[in-house]
Amino acid sequence: MSIDNHAGSSSPPGAGRAGRPRDPAVQRQILEAAYEIVREGGYAALSMEGVAGRAGVSKQSVYRRWSSRGDLLVDLYMGTAEQQDAPPEGQTFKARFESYLQWSVHRLFDPSRANMLRALATEGQADPAVRQALLSRIVEPRLALGRDIILRGQQTGEVRADLDVDIALDFLFGSVWFSLLVTGRPLNEAWQERSLSAFFLLTT
Repeated sequence: MSIDNHAGSSSPPGAGRAGRPRDPAVQRQILEAAYEIVREGGYAALSMEGVAGRAGVSKQSVYRRWSSRGDLLVDLYMGTAEQQDAPPEGQTFKARFESYLQWSVHRLFDPSRANMLRALATEGQADPAVRQALLSRIVEPRLALGRDIILRGQQTGEVRADLDVDIALDFLFGSVWFSLLVTGRPLNEAWQERSLSAFFLLTT
């Protein structure tokens, strides 16, 4: 597993991040411990006390960085895989969008990471701070980039001029959430190929 040392360095969803500078080694240690707990027992097994015990740090060290287990899970999801800041550029709309979709969902090909995102969506229904973190750090950046790629395709004539861009993206990512939260169908390369084929029929 790869944990990004910068996970948790962006704007926090909770109030547990203020205070003295954080030791990156301790932060990584905590994230590694949290990942092992989630991998072994799922999100239900994750607790701040359990993470502190597994990491060999004080409970205060965990709460100093994350205000809740949902807050911690956002950083855990964002930091459990190496990821490019942006997808590779392509020469055509279809090539760009294929790279974009791969960049957006590749973590979910790993069932353990899919479970993390599923847990975040569930936790976000009860915790507004987790919901805001999910939207601002995971959902909205992907939608914004997808919107830019489609608008660029419209400008070059590769995408239908009358396409409702936001609805098209809702159709695509609605399939992701429906698979995660309702059917439980795996998200994998076969899903990606089918989704791209359907999306291109809609948009081009």
